[in-house]
Amino acid sequence: MTGTDEWLVPLARSSGALTLVCVPYAGGRPGVFVPLARGLDGVDVLAVQLPGHGARLREKPLTSVAAIVPGLAAAVAEQVRGPYIVLGHSMGGLVGVELVRALQEERGPEHFIVSACRAPSELEQGQNWYRLPDDDLVAALVSLGADPVPLAIQELRDFALPVLRADLEVVESFDCGVRPKLRCPVTAISGTEDPDAMPELMLDWEREAGGGFRTKAISGGHFLLEERPAEMLHAVRDVLDGC
Repeated sequence: MTGTDEWLVPLARSSGALTLVCVPYAGGRPGVFVPLARGLDGVDVLAVQLPGHGARLREKPLTSVAAIVPGLAAAVAEQVRGPYIVLGHSMGGLVGVELVRALQEERGPEHFIVSACRAPSELEQGQNWYRLPDDDLVAALVSLGADPVPLAIQELRDFALPVLRADLEVVESFDCGVRPKLRCPVTAISGTEDPDAMPELMLDWEREAGGGFRTKAISGGHFLLEERPAEMLHAVRDVLDGC
């Protein structure tokens, strides 16, 4: 792949007029959205592939939203021709909101869906998970709901942690200053047992929404894509059906 192609991985192609652009969580690859894509008939689904992730493993991971958004926005503008929706999960929510802001100056999305991500006003300033020693970082990730089994294998840990640290720095360096509101509606999806982005910490996403706001709570934790795929599919489908 060349040019902007490497940023977006097609997971589903259809004759439908709507495209869903999915931005993954820290350490996530495009494949985390495959179950969702399989359940969305009539929708093109593109998953974001950041440097250092998936097929871009040889590239250096980026460590800030400001470094990610220009290349990603160019890819979306070039490859998505019709109406589209942006979905961001966890870290992907912070990347997603700035992606929408960048794109709305020319041709913004119909809707922004954010899941398992605190509103920017609720981010913990000074939290530096990306600087933690390996064992402490693994313990923190497991407390969030990450699978402890692969993180207990040294070879996999050595492979995964540098990328996770870079992604966590993206979150923890996020600029929470005042920004223009999104012109599209926003839907915030939360897990009722999420230890980090509990429903009450997602209500302030309304501050970012200039085109309408609603919330949806799902019984589950932080990793709703894996824990509650059917419920996530239903919540996303509801938004798409309204566009």
